[in-house]
Amino acid sequence: MIAEKILFPGRYSRIDNLALHGRLAAQVAVGGVLMLFMAAILEGGFRQLVQSTSLRFVIGLGMGALWLAYFTRSGRTARS
Repeated sequence: MIAEKILFPGRYSRIDNLALHGRLAAQVAVGGVLMLFMAAILEGGFRQLVQSTSLRFVIGLGMGALWLAYFTRSGRTARS
């Protein structure tokens, strides 16, 4: 996102464009770090604690459903 705004600034100057979109880029980066943190906790901690294969599938499907709900519902506002 930042590289796109530097290379193709559009109607704003490069500095103004970075100021406008820098906060959004930081939010995207923080979201990626949080997703990796959650994956590390699941793989590093729960993987050794849960021995049942069926329970592992349930946890995996549950996390997949949570991420799917997050990506399909986040940032959406009700239409009037």
